[in-house]
Amino acid sequence: MVMNNILVPIDFSDGSNLALSTALDYAKTLNSKIHLLHIVQPISYPIGMEIAHYNFADVEKDMIVTAKNNLNDLIRYPIYSQINFETVVVNGTSSSDSIIDYSNENNIDMICIATHGSSGLEHFLFGSTTEKVLRKANCPVLVVRKK
Repeated sequence: MVMNNILVPIDFSDGSNLALSTALDYAKTLNSKIHLLHIVQPISYPIGMEIAHYNFADVEKDMIVTAKNNLNDLIRYPIYSQINFETVVVNGTSSSDSIIDYSNENNIDMICIATHGSSGLEHFLFGSTTEKVLRKANCPVLVVRKK
């Protein structure tokens, strides 16, 4: 099985850390590159709020810088030294669309994604990111669930 590129969407939760751990096992065995993708969603604010105490564009830029630093910190552990990583932060309104777009544009062979188990009305109205990725992905998707 050839699996050169594995995508792991990271939101810094326990679930995404478990997905990363699972992807690492595959990457070590198959000599794959892991793409860590974090999506920063734009801040919604009422018109006119940008003249208040906060400049929301600067807040979004800070969120992107913080996410990049956190991704780089995540892969600095010695156990990751033999793994080839690509860390990417994108600005996107839809996490599932951002994951699919990145996957299609970067020859991803497998997506390793966590499920957070949303339920009830929220799941009924919006579905989950994982479920949307499963339906739209052009490559295999490995769903990792917390026990």
